Amino acid sequence: MRASVKNVGEKDGSYEAVLRVNGAEEQRRSGPLRAGRSAWVSFDLRRRPPGSYAVVLGPLTGRFTVER
Repeated sequence: MRASVKNVGEKDGSYEAVLRVNGAEEQRRSGPLRAGRSAWVSFDLRRRPPGSYAVVLGPLTGRFTVER
């Protein structure tokens, strides 16, 4: 799973991206980000047992299903 983060400000700063699965923090990524720049943030997500899972990353939400 990948997401793009962008610093829309005029000053250098940093980002923090928190991936949650079913409400629990799964992974966290952070780092510096220069003014006006964007970067890709990657997460490796594997899940068992079979079932439906809700995913939240910042304002983004989604669902996925594990079948076997």
